[in-house]
Amino acid sequence: MIKRGIVAEGTIHVVITIDPEKDHVQIEAKHDGLATSRQAQAAVEVIAHVAAGQGMKNTVKPAPKAKKSEASKPDADRPDTEKPERHPLKG
Repeated sequence: MIKRGIVAEGTIHVVITIDPEKDHVQIEAKHDGLATSRQAQAAVEVIAHVAAGQGMKNTVKPAPKAKKSEASKPDADRPDTEKPERHPLKG
């Protein structure tokens, strides 16, 4: 089986907050837009898995989703764009 994917060069910032008194780890990821939120989430899950292996409880904050650009929005959401009239027989 061949899997295809998109490889993007970007930066993922992972913030790890450790509270040794409560034996708790908080993990949060941010990305620069070139790296995807899925890549950032995968990095966080790896760190959470390692922390759980050490016996620590963890809280994972999901990476924020990238905002859609104006071009990727459906026509109904765009501000006042002219739609060409469609021929009644062509659909």
